[in-house]
Amino acid sequence: MSRPVDLAVFLVCIVCLVVAVKTLPNITISCLVNVGENDEDGFRRSLQLARQLVRNNTQFSQLTGNFSIHLQINDLPTKVSSAIYVAGEIARTEPRPVVVLGPAVPESTKSVAEALESHRTLLAPFSFTLFATEGKGHVISASPSMSAVIEAKVSFISRFSWSRVGILYDYRRVDGFFTLFKDYLLTSLRNHGITTTGEVGIDPSNPDLQSAKTFIREKLISLMVENTKIFLAEVDSFGALVLFCEIYKLNLHQANNVWLLNPLAGSVDDWLTWYNSTEHGQLVSCPSEAIRTAANGAFVFDKQIIRRDNIRTVSGLYATDYPAKLVQMAKAGEGTSASKLQTSAYGFDAFWAIVTALDQLHQRGVNLDTTTANMTILTSNIIQQLNNVSFQGLTGPVSFTDNQRNGIIAIKQFQEGGRKLVNVGIHMSENLEFFNNTNLLWANGMAPLDKPAKIRLVIGCLVYQMDNKEYKDKFGFVRSLNLVRELIYNRTEFKTLTDNYDIQLMFLETYKRASLSIFGAYRSMQNKPRAIAVLGPALAEMTEPTADALDVFETLLVPFSSRIYVSHKSNVMESSPDMNGVIEAKVAFMKHFNWKRTAILYNFRGHGGFFTAFVDELTRQLRNNSIEISGTFGIDPTSIDVDASRKFIKNKLTVLKEDDTKIYMVEMDAYGALVLFCQVYHLKLHGPDVVWLLHPLVNTMELWWRYNDTKNGQIVPCTKEQIKEAAKGAFIFERVLMRNDGVRTDAGMTKDEYINKIISMQTPGDINNLQDLMTSGYSFDAFWGLSIALNNSAAAMKQKNLTLDTNQVRQASDMRKITNELKTQLNKVKFEGLTGPVKYYDYKRQGVFVIKQVKENENYERVGTHMTSNNRLFFSNESNLWPNNEIPKDRSRIIFTTLVIKQPIMIAVASATAVGILLGLLFLTFNFVYRKYKFIKLSAPLFNNIIAFGCILCLASVYLFGIHDAAADDFSIVCKARAWTLSIGFSCAFGAMFIKTWRIYKICTNKKLKVKLGPLSDWYLLSLVASIIIVDLVILITWEVVDPLHHKVYNFAKEKDAKKPFTLNINQLNICTADMMIVWLTVMYVYKGVLLLYGVFLAYETRNVIYAHLNDSRVIGICVYNVVVLSVVGAFLSIILQHDNYEVMFMVLSVCIIFPATATICLLLFPKVSYRCKTNNLDDADTTLNGGTTGAGRTMDLSSTCYPTEVHHREKSTDPPPAQNVPSVVLSYQNGTSNRSTGSPSPTNEPEGPRAQPALPTPKDENHLSVENIAN
Repeated sequence: MSRPVDLAVFLVCIVCLVVAVKTLPNITISCLVNVGENDEDGFRRSLQLARQLVRNNTQFSQLTGNFSIHLQINDLPTKVSSAIYVAGEIARTEPRPVVVLGPAVPESTKSVAEALESHRTLLAPFSFTLFATEGKGHVISASPSMSAVIEAKVSFISRFSWSRVGILYDYRRVDGFFTLFKDYLLTSLRNHGITTTGEVGIDPSNPDLQSAKTFIREKLISLMVENTKIFLAEVDSFGALVLFCEIYKLNLHQANNVWLLNPLAGSVDDWLTWYNSTEHGQLVSCPSEAIRTAANGAFVFDKQIIRRDNIRTVSGLYATDYPAKLVQMAKAGEGTSASKLQTSAYGFDAFWAIVTALDQLHQRGVNLDTTTANMTILTSNIIQQLNNVSFQGLTGPVSFTDNQRNGIIAIKQFQEGGRKLVNVGIHMSENLEFFNNTNLLWANGMAPLDKPAKIRLVIGCLVYQMDNKEYKDKFGFVRSLNLVRELIYNRTEFKTLTDNYDIQLMFLETYKRASLSIFGAYRSMQNKPRAIAVLGPALAEMTEPTADALDVFETLLVPFSSRIYVSHKSNVMESSPDMNGVIEAKVAFMKHFNWKRTAILYNFRGHGGFFTAFVDELTRQLRNNSIEISGTFGIDPTSIDVDASRKFIKNKLTVLKEDDTKIYMVEMDAYGALVLFCQVYHLKLHGPDVVWLLHPLVNTMELWWRYNDTKNGQIVPCTKEQIKEAAKGAFIFERVLMRNDGVRTDAGMTKDEYINKIISMQTPGDINNLQDLMTSGYSFDAFWGLSIALNNSAAAMKQKNLTLDTNQVRQASDMRKITNELKTQLNKVKFEGLTGPVKYYDYKRQGVFVIKQVKENENYERVGTHMTSNNRLFFSNESNLWPNNEIPKDRSRIIFTTLVIKQPIMIAVASATAVGILLGLLFLTFNFVYRKYKFIKLSAPLFNNIIAFGCILCLASVYLFGIHDAAADDFSIVCKARAWTLSIGFSCAFGAMFIKTWRIYKICTNKKLKVKLGPLSDWYLLSLVASIIIVDLVILITWEVVDPLHHKVYNFAKEKDAKKPFTLNINQLNICTADMMIVWLTVMYVYKGVLLLYGVFLAYETRNVIYAHLNDSRVIGICVYNVVVLSVVGAFLSIILQHDNYEVMFMVLSVCIIFPATATICLLLFPKVSYRCKTNNLDDADTTLNGGTTGAGRTMDLSSTCYPTEVHHREKSTDPPPAQNVPSVVLSYQNGTSNRSTGSPSPTNEPEGPRAQPALPTPKDENHLSVENIAN
């Protein structure tokens, strides 16, 4: 009975146990490994073995008792995209894995990490990772990363005191893995003070393998040129095969060269697996033995696969037993190679580390169930715990720092002809350890040097016509620079430089093109080592852009151009007197002869804009020296449209000639000078009074004429003799090419010895034209001065613990220190050179400029010298510079003459005016004397006086118009007086005249007397005259306030004095003007014109009025016509006559004023004087028209005055007409009313006695006006 009970209990326990096991939560550990069909590397077996040992290990009993550890092994696809997909599927599987182990290949690590990042699933790759953990919070490297390899390489390089290496890397394979590796490697090298001679990206896998090999070979040669001895090759096994074949061909595998390879390079056996792997035969043209020979001695830095000691690991296994264990677990067809199975040890240790961390977290109570746990927190906890894990693993001590496995990097070397890859050392935790004496690593028992014994100093040399087939080294630049290098190595004063540095010249052909000069400058910067300085270029137009290009690199430019001009470039040390010296010489020349005015003509297109930059600086310096520039004209003599170019030049020269410019600065070349001086000849802009200062590029007149001899005929329409005549006396400013004083230079040669030496150095094809070779003197002195500066800088830099080695330049500030030191030393240089005394000031070469003058027969005679060092000017014989020793002036001497009215004209006009004024005064006197007499009263004497006064004012204005020589302030007063006197005078004289005519018109046109005439009294008429004058006053006052008349000087055309070639006569005329002169004249003309038109109208309407009692009505009409006609004529002529005809204008104006004014006075005066002379019995002083002082006034018969058809211009009889024909009589009273009468007596000049009067209506106003009052 008991036995069945026991059996039942046992079965229940078994069932409970099974249920309990089935209900344990899973901890899934997923693995991405290369399993394939045969598990060649043993990863599957390794992970299964690890899980088995974990279950049997009591250390993890608590973890295994509460969780079922599930191992999920996934075969890693070869394509990265497929690996990403698999990783995503793993992360989405339920229950989610707590960690993903793998992958085991580096190219998939980054992509898988990115795929798992959104799921926050922990990734623990056990391949070589390339910094995959950086910036990835869910990744921890279970294998030493590539940063450990980099640290090992840097430690290896530092161990042997190497400071310069060359890098070759495959930029295409493994998805850019090697490019990123190279970037991190460069950073680490630089941080440890190690420079590179080159970082060369190669593409061994290029389908065009021949091109790939050629490219690799070229890059290896470039590294050889830089004396590279230590090479870092970041390639895989395929790249290593192609690379080491070329290494073998170039003999770069000798004992003095060291090659350090990437872990992915593998062994030579791995390389040779590619050897015959293609259908087209061998990939490389080297035999396999050659590959092994080239690889012999090379080092491979790889992670330690399995530990070498016999220490029992935490799992209980020994490293030596591990491969055998996997072999035992192998199924049919699975891999059993011990060497390959060892690589899976990292998978084993990774699994053990993860389980250890999970166990420790479980003991701390952390939730490990991925179905309920927060994955972000869980992943973070696992990583944090892994960083604290430490144990002895199959791959060595296992620990983590900053999410990376601390591992051992094995240093292996190809030995025995490249057949064996032997462990020679290890690197762990910044400690480098070699297993044997390091001398055994090297064939000659000593570590190779990373650089030659002397430091290479490269100097870039920008020259032209260096290798031209037709003009090889025409100017001797190459030979001169090579000669300097030869001399300094034989001189003891350069010992500091030559003992420590190997000077190498890097010649770069520019072909006279600025673009190639810039390209050459960049090439010198890309060279290894980069150029410490650049000599050249030799042409002006190349200097500025080349200086800009080198300024970026903080590299010194020492140009030896004869024509350079560089403005404010901090990296330029001018080794020849630059064009700024020409400018200083020209300014000194101007100041010496006290010239304060000049014009500039320049070619704005030629020589790449060189002349434009030159003129900008020339303009600045001229203005700084208070020299006026009358004109700056850019011309284009090389224009395709030759005729348009000539016309343009002619126009500009004409403008300058008319502006009296005498000093001309010409900034152009020989071609431009030819075109310019042809126009100079035609415009006669040459001679003793004109000076031409020419640019050095103008060159000789012989060169000018070469341009004029073309296949299509002459370029300019001038003969050679005409050009000579135009250019005669011109000055040209040139630098001294080479000294002629016979002084032996500091280089130990005279000028002649130098020329002979250069000629002796010629190679086949070199040209030896003496004039051209003299140009090389500046290149010689430039390099000699730079050599002195380099020698002094080497000593100065050594005292500062610095060097001139540009290989040590890591940033711009390093190169700036070298450049600044060189400039400082160059500024102190002083020596006797081929081009004269060489001295620098303010970082510029102080030099000598010669001044030559064009003489007879095209000869350029040296007449002076300018020293830039002290800005002094010397002339050999100043008296021979100018004809008759008369120094030209910068402008003609101008004599200003103020024009006045010629005396005969002024006398005639003044006399006529005086006659008119005297007549006016006589008229006023006459009127005053006879003012109470009837014959005067009948002519309205008050208005006649106003007319006479106005005429006198108008006549007085004639004197004002004749004044032209008053001072400016006084003349302004004269201007105002002219306007006021003429305008007021006109309004007084002819306004009063028109008002008198208007009264007659009012009386005579009211024929039937049906309309009241209105007020016609004197006071009313005076108010009308005053109104006219008031309008004048308003206009004149407004004119004076708003825009007053003022004095202005009108200059006539300049006239050259025939007797004095440097003198110009300018006649001046003082005139009156205002800003809105036309507006004011228009207002005045319109106003006066309306007045004149109305006066014409009145004169016409009263043309037939002839009556003795209105004794000057006919005369007034004549005066009105005179005034109108002459005013119109005067106004018209004043408009069309210009200031050049000022005398004609004055005479016309005088006639138009004098004649009407005098005629008016005469026409009003003479009849009265004549009447006075003919009449002996005048009225008594108190006699009135009606014979008494009181009583009814007499009336007059107006019928005869108002009906011209009956009078026929005859004065009618005063006898009364028949009664039936008696017309109406108008009686005008003081109140302005009029009444009719049936009869009127005839007025007489004699006093009348009382007689019977016809019956007349009695007016209401007793004081009615008589005929006299009507007239007055």
